Amino acid sequence: MRMNVQSLAPGLKIEIPVIDTFASILNYEEWELEKDIKRHYFYASVMLPGIIQNKPESMETKIGKQYEEFAKMIVIQMEDDISRLQFDDNGVFAKHLSTYLHPKAEEYMNQKKKPTILNMKWKTKKEKIDCGLFMMMHMDNYEGKIKWETGMLEETNKNHRLQRNNLRAKYAAKMMLHEINENQKLMSDYALKFAAENQDEKEADKIVNQSIMKKIAEQDKQDNQGK
Repeated sequence: MRMNVQSLAPGLKIEIPVIDTFASILNYEEWELEKDIKRHYFYASVMLPGIIQNKPESMETKIGKQYEEFAKMIVIQMEDDISRLQFDDNGVFAKHLSTYLHPKAEEYMNQKKKPTILNMKWKTKKEKIDCGLFMMMHMDNYEGKIKWETGMLEETNKNHRLQRNNLRAKYAAKMMLHEINENQKLMSDYALKFAAENQDEKEADKIVNQSIMKKIAEQDKQDNQGK
């Protein structure tokens, strides 16, 4: 998990175990609140196998097919064709429920409603690495489409990248220092040790940037192997 957390650094694609851990923290905080109706955040690793029909295929084949379906949706979105940006009638959520034998699965499967596609003003066209960050931000901030405000700047704003990097730092700190993190002190000790051993700011930045570039190369290699 420690290696996955590195993907919260600027310039990296945030990896699924990080998003799942973030969802666990949000679920914990939600259930600590004193309210009648509580939200539940699904794990990305759980949703992926469940969003296509449960056929007798290997899990890798299932996930591969779903990535192809999402890729088509992304292409359509890049073309700004909202009318075509629809999943099939069964819907992603209904397929997920069906795979895990939820009692409401059949009811949702039989509904012929098309999903509402929100035209979010903070969506981007050029960014290719922040999908995971947006997912975490949406889980953290969603309050319904009527009053949903994230405070995120548009892609053309000069502070766009700085804001996203700050958001990565915010979520990294939340995860590392949260009360349910059993390794909270260990993470703090790592940070203090690094600061003590690398007091020259330029040298410290150099080490961090080298680690980021190494991680980028690893992610690129994994992406190329998956093609």
